Amino acid sequence: MHFAIEKLKDGIKQLVEIHGRTSKMMIIRELFHPLTEAMNDGVKLELINNYLHEQGLEITLPTLRNMIYRIRKERGISPQKRSTQDLNAQHQNQTQTVESDKSLSTPKTEIDYQARYDDINGRFKATESFEEKYAILGGDPKKLDGHTRRKQREMCIELHMAFHNQYKPFIKI
Repeated sequence: MHFAIEKLKDGIKQLVEIHGRTSKMMIIRELFHPLTEAMNDGVKLELINNYLHEQGLEITLPTLRNMIYRIRKERGISPQKRSTQDLNAQHQNQTQTVESDKSLSTPKTEIDYQARYDDINGRFKATESFEEKYAILGGDPKKLDGHTRRKQREMCIELHMAFHNQYKPFIKI
């Protein structure tokens, strides 16, 4: 683990010497392999981010996560697959839940999560009325009664975001 940190340190120094002031994304692209190795060795991204700050590369943690995601996407690299047991444990620990009916019952495997998400999301997008959209996401359409169209749309968007966040750890977007 210490070796990976030293490799990062050397990489940052070399980039600063060679490029001077360059884009943060360019630096993260150059450090992608040492970053990935460090993460594979068990170094938390928060620790790596703190270390980058100490070296003068000021990037927020969400920005660093996004940069790594974008680089993986550009290079066609998918993150390491988590086991179904890890996924189920993470799913149970989530604090944000969606009101559900039988259509949102928890699938048993990662493939089921993706298929379930795609099915519900597809039906949601294909539907025109807010009442149907709300019901597809597991909400009670009666809750929309008496609200303006704008408020109904907001309620649908909120439920859709909660639904998306519920499945986010288990799916490929």
